[in-house]
Amino acid sequence: MSCGPPTGTRTALRWGIVACALGLLGSVCPPQRHAAVSLAPADGRLSWERTVSDWSRQHKVYEWMDDKIDARATYHSPAFRKSYIEHSGNFHGDFSDTARKELVELGGGEAEYFHSFFVSAYVGTQKYRQLAHSRTIWTLWLENDAGVRVRAESLKDVTINAAVAAIYPYVGRYDRGYLVRFPLADAEGRPVITRDTKRFTLRIASAYAEAELIWDLAPGSVRQDFGLPRDAGPDAGPAKKEDEGGLGGLGKILGGGN
Repeated sequence: MSCGPPTGTRTALRWGIVACALGLLGSVCPPQRHAAVSLAPADGRLSWERTVSDWSRQHKVYEWMDDKIDARATYHSPAFRKSYIEHSGNFHGDFSDTARKELVELGGGEAEYFHSFFVSAYVGTQKYRQLAHSRTIWTLWLENDAGVRVRAESLKDVTINAAVAAIYPYVGRYDRGYLVRFPLADAEGRPVITRDTKRFTLRIASAYAEAELIWDLAPGSVRQDFGLPRDAGPDAGPAKKEDEGGLGGLGKILGGGN
């Protein structure tokens, strides 16, 4: 998604006036919206570029000429995980091993208890750039259209290099990268994604700026409501080992598998 002005002198001038006016209010670019996606893996093999495009979102926030935050994120859906398995031979380096653990080795494992994202962010003010620092100003939330939300349970720093860029091609030279995990359900046991969920939002929030990354879901994407307490045991719900094709129990509930 480009936030630059349209071509043409007169149109560009109008855009500049509008952009400056909106800059006084805060965000010039609204949250990026895509066509609704299905969590279920596609029947055929998609290109890696198409997979990343389908499951990645961006929101850039700035005032006047001051970049506040340029945030991008990829949701590791069952469809994304399946495509990663198909293209994994093209990925190399230490981060490819990290990505495999996060995206593939799921059957009955710890990752079955989480919604997983890769987040890449550039923050204009240097002292605010670290999202994972113990004294960070940022809080990451995952919420649905019904108002159920959960706070990020873990953020793992990822050093941006060529191995990372091969998997997430949108990362910039000055971005900071993170693997982020959210619990499946809130403290009251309400799942973030249910059969009725129409969209979910990854919110990167602070008093300095706020970015919203939004995924709209196609009808029928989710087979059943899900969300478990951490002590539910190995045979409960999404954590049950169903490791056919490497997608695990969460993948089957979200739409993967048979």
